[in-house]
Amino acid sequence: MVLYFWRDVVLLARAWWQSLKRRQVETADERIAWYVFIATVPAALAGAAGESFIEKKLGDPWQIAILLAVFAILL
Repeated sequence: MVLYFWRDVVLLARAWWQSLKRRQVETADERIAWYVFIATVPAALAGAAGESFIEKKLGDPWQIAILLAVFAILL
């Protein structure tokens, strides 16, 4: 995914960094970069909080294979 969207990732990273330096959001790219950053925080917290549960209950290879297949079909 990162390779496919590499240009977008770089564009948003630069926009985010520029808005940090200026301490102001001026462009649409900067606004999107901040939205992505803010949306990542709850996902990271949920992953950190549920790490042991996920590792114990959902870490078997057959479960991972089934979930990968299901989400591949959804995509």
